[in-house]
Amino acid sequence: MISNVSEPTLENLTAAIALREQRGNRLQILYYQGEDLSYLGKLERNLEETLKLLFEKRKTTAREIAELKGIAINSASNRLKKLYDHRLILREEVIDNSGKQHIYFLPS
Repeated sequence: MISNVSEPTLENLTAAIALREQRGNRLQILYYQGEDLSYLGKLERNLEETLKLLFEKRKTTAREIAELKGIAINSASNRLKKLYDHRLILREEVIDNSGKQHIYFLPS
């Protein structure tokens, strides 16, 4: 994650990410520009939609994503797990009366 970088730096990072993708290596970077949060790199459309929801909510669960997007909870869970594996979001495991779940959130 990066924050408040200059436009030339963003252009250089974008070019470096594109070069990595040509070589078959994916890389995404979260960045804050002031209060706005975005990312560099390519994501599958469904992952991008989920990440943008998380930008709005700041914290969520697979169940919330499933309800908001009208998809199966397994699909929502897989999307969040992929974003976590890409190191774009963080998660915390919570165990309560209803069982174990992960709460996914953005780094600050």
